[in-house]
Amino acid sequence: MSRRINRVLSAWTMSVALALLALVSTLVVSCTGSVEADDDTRGDATTSTTVESSPSSAPDVASSDAELDDEFLADLLAGVTVPDGAILFAVVDNDGTVGQATVGSDGNGEAPTPGDPFRVGSITKVFTAITILTLVDQDVIDLDSPAADYVTRLSLPADVTVRDLLRHRSGIYNVTDSPGFFDQVMGTPDRVWTPEAQMEMIADRDQVFERDSQFGYSNTNYLALGVLIEEVTGVDYHEVVRSRIIDPLGMPSTYLDGFEDGPTPFDPYEGAVPGRDGQHDYTSLASAAWAAGGMVSSASDLHRLFSALYTGDIVSAELLADMTAGDAYGLGVELSDWPNGLVGHGGAIPGYGAFVRYSVDSDVTAFFATTNPSINPQREIVAVVQAVAALD
Repeated sequence: MSRRINRVLSAWTMSVALALLALVSTLVVSCTGSVEADDDTRGDATTSTTVESSPSSAPDVASSDAELDDEFLADLLAGVTVPDGAILFAVVDNDGTVGQATVGSDGNGEAPTPGDPFRVGSITKVFTAITILTLVDQDVIDLDSPAADYVTRLSLPADVTVRDLLRHRSGIYNVTDSPGFFDQVMGTPDRVWTPEAQMEMIADRDQVFERDSQFGYSNTNYLALGVLIEEVTGVDYHEVVRSRIIDPLGMPSTYLDGFEDGPTPFDPYEGAVPGRDGQHDYTSLASAAWAAGGMVSSASDLHRLFSALYTGDIVSAELLADMTAGDAYGLGVELSDWPNGLVGHGGAIPGYGAFVRYSVDSDVTAFFATTNPSINPQREIVAVVQAVAALD
């Protein structure tokens, strides 16, 4: 099913995709609502140069009466050059793919599709947050109780609540900002990292700020939430997420990398991860990212997730309202103050960058993924997100 655009509104990775997604968050200001939320991808890291598309390559969406379909997206991407790797733009609704366009390919010359799995980095936080909320619905967890009431394996500040962790308002130091973190993770490719080992790296760090006094993106928050899920259920994090979200919604491309088997992610390009070649061993990266950034998913699966969330199939209406309250970052989701309303998240992990936004009013999902996080078609991303927000 294709939809006509009749108006458009004006406007973990580990260090690899920070430049990409932070810039996108800056451009799509309404999706984050503040400069603070630009740190959303601090845990998704890349050290890369930005490859921008030609400003003249993108059509004037504001004056366009084009359909949000393959042709429209292909026109947007026409001026984007991809020296290595691939990028995918997909727009999905309940009737299937509204539109898709790609540039580049994997090592076999294959272009990505909306059903292909990608490592999606911090989009994992949406899964972790929803899982927490299902436990709140069952009265297993209280959002405003101290997280330390539920977590014994980690040392958490006594006053930090579960809600503080979800909203990145705990003040707990971000483990991926720790000096030498990436050197250790990248230098031990076969190591399975535990949350406890990561917390040891920041054991001497004080809280960055008093709880609930400000926003401060920290992957440590979501490592703590993953442990919380395991402690209150007595089941491994990935099994809880699967039983409560992935299997009930029928998400065939989605799984926690390094902990579950699943379809191989679309290949990053040769040399995408420093010091490695080809389809890399992600054991160390995936286990370190874990509940903060280790998920593999696809455009189609993420649409199922957000669509089910808003039809009440996962959490109660009361908790959904709580999850999406605020002007920048809710309970595990980035928010938009555009009239049509958009929710989603960005994320990355070495070799991959991803960005998803769901339109609550039109039940349409926009998804961007790349296997070269140095590629940054920012104007095109903004145009697609604006177009989805403008749908009736």
